[in-house]
Amino acid sequence: MTRGDLFGWMNERIKVGELSLDDSLGLLGLSGGGAIGAIGSGSPEAVPPDDQERVNFFQLAQDRIAAARHRREHGVEAAYLVALGIMQQFQAPS
Repeated sequence: MTRGDLFGWMNERIKVGELSLDDSLGLLGLSGGGAIGAIGSGSPEAVPPDDQERVNFFQLAQDRIAAARHRREHGVEAAYLVALGIMQQFQAPS
């Protein structure tokens, strides 16, 4: 799955009411749609990259959880934990 694919998958879950905007923060960060701290800032960079690189988002989420835990960024860690749980729950393609 590419970053754009994840972004589209996330937006579809929001549209059908399966995902709240608050719970989408970690997914948005994984998709490249903005850093978790900058989400909602109105930044023009808040869109996914247009590349076609395939990414293992399960592994990326686990890596970002570990990094946030190491930096003691508890809010960021929580957002990525939610994202990982959502991907597992809906079995998002990787």
